[in-house]
Amino acid sequence: MEIALVLILLAAAIVLFSFEALSVDIVTLLILFLLIITGVITVEEAYTGFGSDFIIMLAAIFVIGSAIEENGILELLGREAVRRLGRNVFVLTAGIMGIAIVLSAFMNNTTLTALLIAPVMSISRYIKVNPSKLLMPLAFASLLGGTCTLIGTSTNVAGAAYMASIGLVPISMFELLPLGVTLAVAGIIYMLFIGRHMIPERGRGRLSELPERPYLSEVRILPGSPMIGQSVYKSDLYRMEFKIHRIVRKRAKIKIDASVYLQEGDILFVEGNARKLLKLKDKEGIEIVGDTLVSKTKSRDRDQHIAEVLINKNSRLINQTLRTNEFQRRWGLIGLALHRPGKKDIMELKNIPLQIGDILLVQGRTEDINYLAKSNNLIVVGEMRHKVNATRRGWITFGLFILAIILGSSGILPISAAFMMTAVMAVLIRAIDTQTAYRSIDWRLLVLIGGMTAFGVAMENSGADVFLAELIANLFASAGPLWVMASFMVLTVILTQPMSNAAAALVVLPVAIQTAQVMDANPRSFAISIIVSASISMITPFEPSCILVYGPGNYKFLDFVRVGGLLTVLLLVIIVLLVPVFWPL
Repeated sequence: MEIALVLILLAAAIVLFSFEALSVDIVTLLILFLLIITGVITVEEAYTGFGSDFIIMLAAIFVIGSAIEENGILELLGREAVRRLGRNVFVLTAGIMGIAIVLSAFMNNTTLTALLIAPVMSISRYIKVNPSKLLMPLAFASLLGGTCTLIGTSTNVAGAAYMASIGLVPISMFELLPLGVTLAVAGIIYMLFIGRHMIPERGRGRLSELPERPYLSEVRILPGSPMIGQSVYKSDLYRMEFKIHRIVRKRAKIKIDASVYLQEGDILFVEGNARKLLKLKDKEGIEIVGDTLVSKTKSRDRDQHIAEVLINKNSRLINQTLRTNEFQRRWGLIGLALHRPGKKDIMELKNIPLQIGDILLVQGRTEDINYLAKSNNLIVVGEMRHKVNATRRGWITFGLFILAIILGSSGILPISAAFMMTAVMAVLIRAIDTQTAYRSIDWRLLVLIGGMTAFGVAMENSGADVFLAELIANLFASAGPLWVMASFMVLTVILTQPMSNAAAALVVLPVAIQTAQVMDANPRSFAISIIVSASISMITPFEPSCILVYGPGNYKFLDFVRVGGLLTVLLLVIIVLLVPVFWPL
């Protein structure tokens, strides 16, 4: 009976994680509650995973990464490195991928990709190369870098935490490095000699949009505005280099030409980058129209920030408009503008159905911005803020981070303690304030790790892991443990399409490890192969790093299936061949 219950809950978790009808942390806690009241696990077993030192380490990494990002160090390093690579496309591709791999081994790959897009696109314009040739390699490299170290991706940390919870020696800081470097080198070689030539060149004219993202927005001429009576083509808006697409006056569309003069109440549909829009917000006599009006008082509230938010694959906002979603009332945020590559048909922002890959410019409190991102699988690409002495504090934090890696990997200090103290020092030197530090932590992921660790205990207590393991072992007994391991890897890659990488790994790990034990194979080999496989799925553009480059590169879905699919198969083969070498079966 208990086996059936646990397997039903496992199936329910996979479905709910895939469709995100509920947030992953809520799903995890609901499953824990059901396991407790049915007696499958005790209260102590349910909460053991939340006390893991890996939870502390991951929380500290979120804080450190946020501090380094906020102080501009990552962007500074990326821009300088990209500028020094020269004009040769072959060298540029190799250099950009190498930089991304090294940095993403220690940084969040989504953040890294977001920061490097602008300098990479700027370089592509300078050397007159279509950005599509450089952006896909950038996204793929940011994913490959995460396979090199324990902290390269949260999936590695989550997997290591589960291994520790069942008595296996957790992954050390650089244990994955030989395999990760091999995968990274293979990825670079593939993209240089095969993948690069498979990437189509589309929309070369889009280079004119670089390096800033163009946003579509609406502005209203207020009573007493100095722009009243100005000719459209001699107006302050025009001089600020805004492209004016349409004017609506008393609900009637006005054809734009030199004879049109602005009037009180006119609504103008304009196009401009984020920084120009921020300047526009402070200009007297005009206001940005989002899903509601933005008052001057509110816009100057010290707790108000502007952020760029990417619509991710599982966002509840997909196919909804800001109006139907009641965006401001529900989330406490103002929708200011929209960036969608190629979109030129102008309509009211609140009436535009949102799509995967859209970037919204929103205004609100940082906690509301982060809550929206975490509860709806949106990605905060960046917040617009200014910090004094940011570079100096950023370099200090970066140096402390490197020191923590050295101390932790050498065994002088426990890794979790080294990172925790670095996070504390970042707060003490004011590289990041306390509230922002707490907000930077992805609490959903921590709940997922702690909860799924307890779910592994439930599978063990009920015997569900043995049941599934024996079933799979019997089906593939004649094929041998290597083929069974490969089957689990393919399953993991498939699950990462609808699910997050960490969730996919944590769902597969308990069964795979138990299967290895039933077959008298090395469970560590199975665990590492699955953890790494969860990070190398590039079949679709649904990975956040890929979504970020999807629009700027003017890619199509099949571009990733064709280029990334072949690369994913190549990487899976390498993992199957090398895991038994480094971790004998």
